Amino acid sequence: MSYSLSHHVHAALRGEDLVVLDAAAGRYACVPAVGDSLRLADGSRALEILDDDLAAALMDAGFVRLFEGPSLAEDLPGPVEREARRHPHGARPDVRLIAEAVKVGASQFHGRTFSQLTTAAAGRNGRAGARGVDLALAADLAAAFYQALPWIPFQGDCLYRSFVLQALLAQRDLSATWVFGVQTWPFEAHCWLQVEDMVLDDTCDHVRGFTPILAV
Repeated sequence: MSYSLSHHVHAALRGEDLVVLDAAAGRYACVPAVGDSLRLADGSRALEILDDDLAAALMDAGFVRLFEGPSLAEDLPGPVEREARRHPHGARPDVRLIAEAVKVGASQFHGRTFSQLTTAAAGRNGRAGARGVDLALAADLAAAFYQALPWIPFQGDCLYRSFVLQALLAQRDLSATWVFGVQTWPFEAHCWLQVEDMVLDDTCDHVRGFTPILAV
């Protein structure tokens, strides 16, 4: 039977495992070994569930609903091929950039839910000015941000790090896609910033290990 993902839910198949992200609650769930029981194309929000018990369980959890017509596809980015260059941590950091990052964290990140954070990020990208996508400028800022990371609180948290860098880019009228990805066995969720095929705050080798589930 045909189903759709609930409006607040995103999903991806990772091998035979179904990973679900409840964006309203900011929680992930993994349903292992169900690849033979459903069909979910990459980037699709419509799925076929062949097992009635599985369908009932996913509906009871609020993850899916009966298919009611065409739904928007997930706008997921393509694979990364390039990385923003990085200056060594030992180089002199940009003190003003550190102050900006700390201010963003204090005023826009702390105390916010996952849904509030992603909504804010989407709004910032929507307001990006004429520069929009500028790989060179985005890469330069990402390099300066990386250099300043040791002086930025909570910089080891990918959610915090990507949110703050995306805010700094938006303050300069630059947009970047905030990508959330998952892997299983062991389960891990991760996020990074991407402009076209360039990852700004991670390495290609690392993010290639994750299957994208949401892009903001």
